[in-house]
Amino acid sequence: MHARKLLVYLALATAALLVTAGAAPALEVGINLDVHQDLNLPTAQLPNDFHLAGRIESGPPGGNWGQPPVLIDHVDDIFLGGTFTCQITPDLNDPAQNWFKVEAHWQRAAGIPFCTIFHLGLLFDVACHNVIIDVTGYWTRNGQPIAGGTNGGFWPTLASASTGPFRRSPPAASSSASRTATPTV
Repeated sequence: MHARKLLVYLALATAALLVTAGAAPALEVGINLDVHQDLNLPTAQLPNDFHLAGRIESGPPGGNWGQPPVLIDHVDDIFLGGTFTCQITPDLNDPAQNWFKVEAHWQRAAGIPFCTIFHLGLLFDVACHNVIIDVTGYWTRNGQPIAGGTNGGFWPTLASASTGPFRRSPPAASSSASRTATPTV
């Protein structure tokens, strides 16, 4: 009877190892940006929203978008106390079926003065890959696009890879929903 129980336990343990062995280890990938508000506008027309759009890879090729990235942290800086949203959707134009579109939106009530520099960041949990590309930022005021500035209202970003690890600070006392991520130097 002992031998039979031992065989059952060994079979279950082997099955558990086989199931978990195929799972890809999680990776953290992020982007941290210093943004310069370059729109010299009257106070009533200053931007109060900033948006980032880009693409992120997660999961094996041919995976039918089965392992989407998960946002696990974000840096809000001057938007602390404002509104943050992030949408992650499959890039249906991707033949490999493992690329996703990411759109992040930071909003606040007050306009952002000309020449203000602030820091924003996104941190994701992904499978298999450590790639964020084609990231572009743009300004809006109350959700309406603003043209002009040195880049026509857009804020181009350089492709970057996270070298991690990230050092996370605890949420600010004024906002339990917001967290910060800072790369370790």
